[in-house]
Amino acid sequence: MIRALSAPGFGLLGAGLLGLALRLFPGLALALQETVLPAVLGTFLAATLVWYLGFGKAPAPSPGRGAALGALAAVLANPFAIIFISASADDRGAEALDMTGVIVLATVGAVETGPISLPVAILTGAFYALLLGLLVKDRASGK
Repeated sequence: MIRALSAPGFGLLGAGLLGLALRLFPGLALALQETVLPAVLGTFLAATLVWYLGFGKAPAPSPGRGAALGALAAVLANPFAIIFISASADDRGAEALDMTGVIVLATVGAVETGPISLPVAILTGAFYALLLGLLVKDRASGK
C-alpha cells in the first residue's frame, strides 16, 4: 500500500515545490509554460499512471502499454500545466486565466511543446513498464 501511494506522493511533492517556486519567481511561469512544465508534468504523470496501473496483483503493463500511457500523459500534461500556472497567479499583477484562455493556451502550447513532452513521456512510460515488469517477475519468483 505504501509503495502504491509513493508515486502520486512524489508527484504531489514535486508539484508543491514547483508551486512555491512559481510564487517566489513570477517570471518563471512564462518560461515553464513554453516548454519545460508540460514535459515535466507529462513525465511525472506517465510514471504515476504506469506505476499505479502496474502495481499490485495485476501483471505489470507491457512496454507498449506503458508507452501508450505515456502518450496519454503527454496529451493531458499541457492543459494541466496551463491550469496550474493560471491557478498560481498571485496579486502582484498576474491575472488568472478564464477557461477560454486555458483552452486556447493549452491548444497552442500542445503544438509548441508536443515535440518535447510527447517523446519524453512515451519513453518514461515504456521505462517504468519495463521496471515494473522486472519487479513483478522478481516478486513472482520469490526473490
